[in-house]
Amino acid sequence: MPAWWSASVADFLKCEPDVVLGVLSTRLVETHPLNRATQIQAWREQIALLRRVLQGSPGNWRLLLEYPLLRLGRRVDTVLLTDAVIMVLEFKVGAGSFNNIDRQQVEDYALDLLDFHTESRRYPLVPILVATGAKPATRSWPLLWHGVTPVFDASATTLACLLHEIAIRAPPAEPALDAAAWEAAPYRPVPTIVEAATMLYSRHSVAEIAAARADVGNLTRTTEAIRSAIRSAEADRQHEVVFVTGIPGAGKTLCGLQAVFGAETGAAFLTGNLPLVHVMREALARNARDQGESIRVARQEVKSAIQPLIGFLREHWPRGDPPPEHVIVFDEAQRAWDAEFGRRKFGHEQSEAALFLDILGPVTRIGRSLWRWWVAARRSTPERRVWRPGAKLCWLGRTGGRVRPPPCWMPQARGSVCSRLPRQT
Repeated sequence: MPAWWSASVADFLKCEPDVVLGVLSTRLVETHPLNRATQIQAWREQIALLRRVLQGSPGNWRLLLEYPLLRLGRRVDTVLLTDAVIMVLEFKVGAGSFNNIDRQQVEDYALDLLDFHTESRRYPLVPILVATGAKPATRSWPLLWHGVTPVFDASATTLACLLHEIAIRAPPAEPALDAAAWEAAPYRPVPTIVEAATMLYSRHSVAEIAAARADVGNLTRTTEAIRSAIRSAEADRQHEVVFVTGIPGAGKTLCGLQAVFGAETGAAFLTGNLPLVHVMREALARNARDQGESIRVARQEVKSAIQPLIGFLREHWPRGDPPPEHVIVFDEAQRAWDAEFGRRKFGHEQSEAALFLDILGPVTRIGRSLWRWWVAARRSTPERRVWRPGAKLCWLGRTGGRVRPPPCWMPQARGSVCSRLPRQT
């Protein structure tokens, strides 16, 4: 996903500040209807400061303003790409002091790039906290320029000098950082972060069956059926979509979490319920803290496994390249919007379900399994969702629509649901 504003330093300095501000303001209005005046004023001062401090900098450096990490639901203030280093800047316009919460914020942005952005792993990431009215302490320089460096503090008067010194002190990179490739790089979590999340969940007390008010035997059988479908899809190199139904509290969400954290390949639990994302991530992180682990590290580890659904769509639908996961859990599938809503809200002709099949469908990797998709539905509130004709699959609800699934997907569900799906020839 492109940044809200991206240009070489040379082009940025040639551009009128109001043009940059106008682009950022337009995107702000489109995505965040609140706090416009405050944000626009902060951008105005930030742009003016960047124009001053970047005078004399190499014109081929790349400046990205408001760079989104869609799968993680975050957006980085400013990224400055040189030939050898990635600077991550967080601006606190008008702030008269530095605090640890702001330092953690910019450091977390740098860690997110390291852990989830493919082109950020070969170059040092330098987090910089810019409190415009503060007085930075004497800085110390890292001995090793690798991974994420300690956070640097800067003010409006010291930022130019800091950027210049970082460019001089950072070792040359071979090959040099390619700004265009960096900006186009896809979301890809490092394997270690996925393994850490799986281990964290396996020790987590919220996975207790009683908390879900679920029947233990039925939940165990359902989870094993999902895992069996995953193994089958991997062995047979085919796509499988599994429908899980049940009353509220039956344990469907827990089944999904078990499937994600028990998968041997990349997996993600997606939900449109943003509070649920935050609650589950925080519950896992706090449980890790209670077991003596760092809560900040735990929070970082679970980001790859539990994510907002809309970020997945925005990251992968326009790109065309497939996501890294082979197992996707779509929680609360009956809430998916239909083609009419998609046309009215997003200006395209596809339903949410059709978009997911398009994103996950045409993927084959040599030596790897094909994509599988599990949908958690609720029998208590069945809602029919219409798929575009090219996808040829409906949520099964009140009308019991008999629509043919696309040939690449093999549906699995309980008998009463499967009986309403036509057999493929």
